[in-house]
Amino acid sequence: MTKFLFLLIPAASIFAAPHAVNLKFESLTLRSGKRLDQVSVKSYDAENGRVLMLADRRLVYQQLDQLPYDAAQQIVNFSPAENAEPSKRLRIQRNSSAGASPVAVKTPPNNSVTKTQLSSEKQQQAQLHAAQSQTLLLAQIKRFAEQRVDRYYRLEYHPAAGSLVIVNQSLRLDEPVEVAGASGHYRVAGNIGLQFFDDQGRHSGRATQPFELVVAVDGKGSLSLLEFASK
Repeated sequence: MTKFLFLLIPAASIFAAPHAVNLKFESLTLRSGKRLDQVSVKSYDAENGRVLMLADRRLVYQQLDQLPYDAAQQIVNFSPAENAEPSKRLRIQRNSSAGASPVAVKTPPNNSVTKTQLSSEKQQQAQLHAAQSQTLLLAQIKRFAEQRVDRYYRLEYHPAAGSLVIVNQSLRLDEPVEVAGASGHYRVAGNIGLQFFDDQGRHSGRATQPFELVVAVDGKGSLSLLEFASK
């Protein structure tokens, strides 16, 4: 459980120049978790709460409330007292354990990694959704082309005079391919097997007829036939 203790600092010292301090510590562990070795405190500025110290052979400034409670208390007590002046409270957070022992610091979550992972997952989901939508669209185009080809050869195709035609069920369609430079236009090629009979019902031959279609897809997903060529 975290406790909040209060140090009493004379008000007159708050607006005074930094006080010389002569305190030494073998090590201090800051509230951030950073450890300082061979610490020699040189001065304390009560106006801004800054402590000048020599640590690891380097002069550094640290805020008083970042130091362990016991060390901060010694620094404040080392400052000259002005008993005639009213006191000001400086709140310093102290760990429940006594002494200048290291304070456990929780490592914050790595938000950058989390955001990167989420972004990557969203991108993968978007790519999967786009691939599924494209597969469904190509299947619809192929089915549309098959219906139009079958209808043409059954109802609109006219063979040579005196002949009848019966469509063999060997209709074959290639996969639709998007037309280069024409967004939303797809080319479908294939062939169909035909059987021919004369007007007496006698079989007169068979043939494989190639063809090619161009199907357009509008913004609403509606399909329309732009071109049909029997080769």
